[in-house]
Amino acid sequence: MINNIYFGLHNLIQIKSHKKRSKRVGRGESSGWGKTSGRGHKGQKARKSGHTKFGFEGGQTPLIRRLPKRGFKNIHSRMLKVINMDKILSFFPPNSVVNLKVLRANNIVKTNKLQGLKLVKGIKPIHPIEITLNKISQVLKSDIEQAGGSVKIIKNTYIR
Repeated sequence: MINNIYFGLHNLIQIKSHKKRSKRVGRGESSGWGKTSGRGHKGQKARKSGHTKFGFEGGQTPLIRRLPKRGFKNIHSRMLKVINMDKILSFFPPNSVVNLKVLRANNIVKTNKLQGLKLVKGIKPIHPIEITLNKISQVLKSDIEQAGGSVKIIKNTYIR
């Protein structure tokens, strides 16, 4: 029947809504929500402004204040990303320059909140490579220099 009707402004039909009607409280005992309107009998929560803030325990010291504090956040700590040497050797050809900008461009380092990079030993470098980072293990530094590469360490600077 609906398929044969031409739809236009002159032939509009009302579609039944599936919205649930709001609960009308305080409209007599037979409604099921009369008298106390679902709030129970008396007390703070039965009043119109009877809400309490989060964590309030009726005047008792709240749990969050009863528990002891633990640890601290060191504001001088630096967030270093640790990268394995085998990842760099597999990704970069011989005599290439490796620094934070190159690593970000090649999606090896993805975060912008980084404050430095540390290179750790994975496999022994076999071809020369030029590396500019914040920290490097001493054994790896000597291995890179033996392979003909160079290591430049940037100190006390945050890379952004």
